[in-house]
Amino acid sequence: MLKVIDPKGGQLSDLVLFNETDIREKISAGKTMDFEESILISENNFLWSNRSRKMMKIIKDTNRRNDILLAPCSPETFQIMYNYDGYHPSCFENLYTNLERFGIKPDDIPTAFNIFMNVQFEKDGKLSVLPPTSTAGDYVLFEAQMNLIIGMTACSAEDSNGGTFKPIQYQVLGSDNEPEN
Repeated sequence: MLKVIDPKGGQLSDLVLFNETDIREKISAGKTMDFEESILISENNFLWSNRSRKMMKIIKDTNRRNDILLAPCSPETFQIMYNYDGYHPSCFENLYTNLERFGIKPDDIPTAFNIFMNVQFEKDGKLSVLPPTSTAGDYVLFEAQMNLIIGMTACSAEDSNGGTFKPIQYQVLGSDNEPEN
């Protein structure tokens, strides 16, 4: 089990999943939305793979606002959407550089499950990202459905976090919800 915690409130986290024995199998936003019949993924929903297999189940979600539509922010995100010139840290970079040791390359990074991300949508389909509604101590508890390689980052897009950056914490728990050694 994995518990992802927002210790101070108002911070989102990008989460990506890969099958430990075959990294070509990874989280799929499309399959998750198809099989869960929703774009609002929360408690009692599953995160599905590109091979139509359950990867994680959301056991508990104290905030109940997450996103599976938007890709991890990248250098191009800051150039194209924010007209930012120069280097800016990004979730995409954090994920691929830290997952490289598992043979995961930049092109392997999928659309993330964005924990605590507050994406709103209008009737015409226009998306907007508002500050997270998570408060200090909010968490999401996941139960793995297969052996996984998990990548996670505290989002570095200030517009997605209400203009601030804060830590994200996690715990790996046993099936009895106790921390594993």
